[in-house]
Amino acid sequence: MTTAPSPETGGIGTLPSILVLVLSFDREPWRTVERQGQRRTWAAPESVPPGCRGVFYDGRHGLQAQGARVAARLARLEGRDVVSRLVGGAAGRAATALANRSGSAPARLSGDRLQTQVPEIYPFVLPKLLAALRWATSGAAGRFDYVYRANTSAYVALDRLQEIAAGLPRTDCYAGWLGRPPASGPPFVKGAGILLSWDAAERVARHRGPWNWRRVDDAALGDFFSERAVAPIELQRVLLRRPEAVLELPEDELRSSSQFRCKSTSGERIDHLTMVALHTRLRSLEAAADGGR
Repeated sequence: MTTAPSPETGGIGTLPSILVLVLSFDREPWRTVERQGQRRTWAAPESVPPGCRGVFYDGRHGLQAQGARVAARLARLEGRDVVSRLVGGAAGRAATALANRSGSAPARLSGDRLQTQVPEIYPFVLPKLLAALRWATSGAAGRFDYVYRANTSAYVALDRLQEIAAGLPRTDCYAGWLGRPPASGPPFVKGAGILLSWDAAERVARHRGPWNWRRVDDAALGDFFSERAVAPIELQRVLLRRPEAVLELPEDELRSSSQFRCKSTSGERIDHLTMVALHTRLRSLEAAADGGR
């Protein structure tokens, strides 16, 4: 585990370009958070700085998704009695085959919405990410210096993210807020904000070896980079669970952070309200700074 250098000590003259891939789910409450939160704040066209581009990637509904859901549930039976092991093993193999096939299928872009062929269920977030990275690094989106994977609860201060990325390696970069793995597992970057240099994103996208589909995508990426001796670089993250928390945040922390996780954990999801409050305060700080110049 290493710590990121500051942009002041490791920066370059030109800010790096960043392709942001946002994990989306085509159901509530995630659609409301995306529409009323992200798309009205940091992902709005007027908020995206030069050199950045945002793409929201989805999975597919239908019979395939229903079959994948059943297979994923049955696969959990493996390890009990003989019949359960047989059923669970067969279901696990079916789920793995479907994950491999759908994750390798071409994704299609419409506007800023990337439609993968992966069943829209939570256990398949890993093949969904791989499909998005394969599309991103195929040349269809152009070439960027970094790929940043966010999720629906994330507010990303893109201009600050560019400044931070300017102080990071341009190759073999795997950075973000670190999760706390089991004692036997490697550290990994949590899925609300994973920054990959372009070559690191390509390595993931081109990998055709086995993946552990029972691992969530962020933990699976941690395994992947650990096996290749690429240590994660720790970046700061701010956790905000309610709009009121925005006003309690010190100004220096607001200005220095690029990643804010706005996931509410109790009752109705109000992530979007927290994002709007955060966006309003950040813009007020910017306006005050510009007025003082």
